[in-house]
Amino acid sequence: ERRVLEHKVFLLAGQANVAGRGNAAHLTAEDANRLTAVRNRVSLTYWGGLSAFGLMGQLARRVHRAPLGPTRMDFGESWLFGFQHGFGPELHYGLALAEAMPNVHIHLIKVALPVDATHVSASSTIISKAIEDQDVDHGHNQ
Repeated sequence: ERRVLEHKVFLLAGQANVAGRGNAAHLTAEDANRLTAVRNRVSLTYWGGLSAFGLMGQLARRVHRAPLGPTRMDFGESWLFGFQHGFGPELHYGLALAEAMPNVHIHLIKVALPVDATHVSASSTIISKAIEDQDVDHGHNQ
């Protein structure tokens, strides 16, 4: 008999504070062990990818879905901050949720954008896509 986990979706929305600029190289061995322990139960949907500065670069990004962990920063961010893999508040927030709810599949949707009309439309697309991708209604274990 297959065990079905309850699913919970959490939306992390905001601007620069939600984007975060933590350098993955500074994570501790304890952080790595905690991530490994919950990796099959915590997923992250975020907007990113290889892009350049400016509006066209921002629009060229796409929605990604991955297990919780550091993400590859886009070209402009890597150049600006000096590292390629980073994280924001989703990392430790996701760990805390997963450890507090060991029988629940946690899905985090991270939307960190400047506020203007162009980006409001993009954030709606990200949220819609993330929700469509969920198997919550079907009760499938992911």
